[in-house]
Amino acid sequence: MVHTIAHYAILTCWVILVLYWMANWSSVKPNQEDQSVSRRLRWVRYGIGILAALLLQFGEGIPVIGHRLAFLPRSSPALNVAVIILAVSGMVVAVMARRTLAGNWSGEVVVKKDHELIQTGVYAYARHPIYTGFLLLMLGTALLVGTPVAFMILIVMALGVRSKSRKEEILMIRCFPDQYPDYQARVKAIIPFIW
Repeated sequence: MVHTIAHYAILTCWVILVLYWMANWSSVKPNQEDQSVSRRLRWVRYGIGILAALLLQFGEGIPVIGHRLAFLPRSSPALNVAVIILAVSGMVVAVMARRTLAGNWSGEVVVKKDHELIQTGVYAYARHPIYTGFLLLMLGTALLVGTPVAFMILIVMALGVRSKSRKEEILMIRCFPDQYPDYQARVKAIIPFIW
């Protein structure tokens, strides 16, 4: 029963994130400068991410290497409660961060027209709280699924976040040379007070 609730909690959190992002996609400022990959490559990357999430949620019968080799106890009530806490926390942090960032948000590494350096709300605790939220939600998903494939996707996502956040840091230092280094020194990147 708790496993089923955890499964629906994870699924609901992912759906809420996708719907929130879609509803707010058009509210962003136009790009001033763009250092991103081509649009086609972006959609390929998003498609792979969505396919991976669907595979994790509904792929019980799909013969993917290592997918059926669950190594975490799916029936553990403590694990399932932890999964729910991670999922809901991750979703809330990501939505709060996206809301705080407002028109300055972009899915790619870009400078927006009239770009602002946001240091309030959840940005007072992490420089990249959207990534924090997504990683928490993906960690909850990986723990729920409990397979090597799920943890490989988490690792790939974490490596992608690290790479993209470094590019964003370089761009922010260039755009806000007087403010960003101080912000960078005061606030950790992903995990408040730690990393």
